[in-house]
Amino acid sequence: MKYISLLKYIAMSVLLGSFTLILYTSCDDNDDYKEQMGENHILSDIKIYTTMDTVPLLVGRDTTFAYTVTPDYATDTTVVWSSGDKTIATVDKSGRIKGLSPGKVYITVAPKVGYATSATIPVRVIDRIVYTQDITITNTDLEVYETDKLQLKTALTPSDVTYYALKWTSSNESVATVSANGIVAGIKEGTATITATSVDGTNVSKSVTITVRPIIPVTDVELDPSMLDIAKYEVAKLLFTVTPSNATASSLVWTCSNKEVATIENGILTAVGAGTTTLTATGTYADGSKVEKAFKITVPEGKVNDTFIYKSLWIPRSGNSVTETKNGKLYVKSVAQDATQYKIQFERSVYTDVNPTIYPLLAFKVNLTGLASSNNPNFVLDVWGGDITGGKYTLNGGHRNNAMERKNAKDGSVIHFVRLNSASGAKFGSSVIEDNKLSTIQHFIFEIWEMKSATSAAPVLEVSWIKTFKTESELQNYLDNE
Repeated sequence: MKYISLLKYIAMSVLLGSFTLILYTSCDDNDDYKEQMGENHILSDIKIYTTMDTVPLLVGRDTTFAYTVTPDYATDTTVVWSSGDKTIATVDKSGRIKGLSPGKVYITVAPKVGYATSATIPVRVIDRIVYTQDITITNTDLEVYETDKLQLKTALTPSDVTYYALKWTSSNESVATVSANGIVAGIKEGTATITATSVDGTNVSKSVTITVRPIIPVTDVELDPSMLDIAKYEVAKLLFTVTPSNATASSLVWTCSNKEVATIENGILTAVGAGTTTLTATGTYADGSKVEKAFKITVPEGKVNDTFIYKSLWIPRSGNSVTETKNGKLYVKSVAQDATQYKIQFERSVYTDVNPTIYPLLAFKVNLTGLASSNNPNFVLDVWGGDITGGKYTLNGGHRNNAMERKNAKDGSVIHFVRLNSASGAKFGSSVIEDNKLSTIQHFIFEIWEMKSATSAAPVLEVSWIKTFKTESELQNYLDNE
């Protein structure tokens, strides 16, 4: 007898509300049991299809969405629709949504039987339609290589157009195709006209000519030395050069041998954990040529290299401050400390591995703006949890605190740095971070207290990077060449 069939039958029966348990003394007649019980399957996936992230709907109008369920052989494919706010929009059992009052509401569809999946789509109910007047394709580079892709970007006039989705077409699909989202795929050498057209009845359109360049095979590839030694949690664009210099670099496929150490996707390398992995570049071409080259990548223990181009590991501390990443930097807005002063507290959101023997210096490059001219706030790095009892770094190093030191950068920013190794005298409560050993620390909290604003606006801290260094001379050399 197939036990899995029996279990599926019992589980399905429980979901349906009742079941009859039948005990069998023999397991020989599999086909007989299968015929009596049958196979029961619940829905594992539901997809709603739309070309817009948030779908507009006029008050008093209704609409439906196309959807699919998986598997299509499920015992019961019935779905149930619901509205997150019935004062804004309602939805009936067939999935027809009716707009009632302006606002945003989430419409959800779920299986009638089982809880394995659901799908949700935001709907914005509006009281008027804003029509398209003009479309601008903002790309300045309108070339793409064979087999490569180019995302076309647009700006609509006015900016609050109701139906912002566009219809995309190509004049020559043998040269280049274009997806519903404006992604051009190069097929073969030549030119094609790509056109974006409004879908709100105005038929406003804008066209650009895309040139598809032939692939020039890569014969050799060299990885930038900075990519060979990256920090845990670091996210960085892959830097490499190809031979010949005009070769089509996008034709290379990059893979990582150990995804527990690092992953690569769309040219972005992400370090996941300490260890080593092999990063391999492969290119195979129509003329029969092929290039393959491997590089050993190391993620050492204790290295920190936090930048803010792709993501930030640093968050406000317990609701204090407000963080925002833009233009490759982290901006931390202070909040009121009392009636006349402001404060900042933000921390690393992950546990931090440190190895003070290899990387004894931890540095922050920051720029604090909006302070009153005579104000001299208190800078603190609070370190605790994990393998240490905890302690603090301050600028004066007094009151049993460790010393936080400063350097000036060429662009006017200030480098605050601390020494983690016991040889420097760093002590945290009754303990130190042990040398020649990897220690894990739960909290690294950067704080600024007693700030007074030069205006009515709250002071803002601009953070360029947070890194570890092997020596002070290495830190200075980095600043000199930055």
